[in-house]
Amino acid sequence: MAIDFYFSDLTPEAQQRYLKAQGLSCAKDGNYDMDILPIFTLETDEEDNCDG
Repeated sequence: MAIDFYFSDLTPEAQQRYLKAQGLSCAKDGNYDMDILPIFTLETDEEDNCDG
Protein backbone atom coordinates (compact mmCIF):
# COMPACT_ATOMS: atom_id res chain seq x y z
CA MET A 1 0.00 0.00 0.00
CA ALA A 2 1.27 3.49 -0.79
CA ILE A 3 0.31 6.68 1.03
CA ASP A 4 0.98 10.00 -0.72
CA PHE A 5 1.82 13.10 1.30
CA TYR A 6 1.28 16.56 -0.11
CA PHE A 7 2.56 19.95 1.00
CA SER A 8 -0.87 20.77 2.46
CA ASP A 9 -0.64 17.67 4.69
CA LEU A 10 2.27 19.24 6.58
CA THR A 11 1.76 21.47 9.61
CA PRO A 12 2.37 25.19 8.97
CA GLU A 13 5.71 24.91 10.80
CA ALA A 14 6.77 21.91 8.74
CA GLN A 15 5.71 23.72 5.56
CA GLN A 16 8.01 26.63 6.41
CA ARG A 17 10.92 24.27 7.18
CA TYR A 18 10.31 22.41 3.92
CA LEU A 19 10.25 25.63 1.90
CA LYS A 20 13.43 26.84 3.59
CA ALA A 21 15.17 23.54 2.79
CA GLN A 22 14.13 23.97 -0.85
CA GLY A 23 15.45 27.55 -0.90
CA LEU A 24 11.98 29.00 -1.43
CA SER A 25 10.14 31.80 0.36
CA CYS A 26 6.57 30.76 -0.45
CA ALA A 27 4.64 27.72 -1.68
CA LYS A 28 3.77 29.38 -5.01
CA ASP A 29 7.46 29.65 -5.90
CA GLY A 30 7.69 25.85 -5.98
CA ASN A 31 4.13 25.16 -7.17
CA TYR A 32 3.44 23.48 -3.82
CA ASP A 33 0.24 25.49 -3.44
CA MET A 34 -1.57 23.26 -5.94
CA ASP A 35 -0.99 19.72 -4.54
CA ILE A 36 -0.43 18.26 -8.01
CA LEU A 37 2.39 15.87 -7.07
CA PRO A 38 3.10 14.36 -3.67
CA ILE A 39 6.25 15.57 -1.93
CA PHE A 40 6.83 11.99 -0.83
CA THR A 41 5.16 8.58 -0.83
CA LEU A 42 5.28 6.15 2.06
CA GLU A 43 5.32 2.53 0.92
CA THR A 44 4.15 -0.13 3.37
CA ASP A 45 3.97 -3.91 3.23
CA GLU A 46 0.45 -3.90 4.63
CA GLU A 47 -2.52 -4.24 2.33
CA ASP A 48 -5.49 -1.90 2.38
CA ASN A 49 -8.25 -3.68 4.36
CA CYS A 50 -11.06 -1.32 3.34
CA ASP A 51 -14.06 -2.91 1.68
CA GLY A 52 -15.19 0.24 -0.12
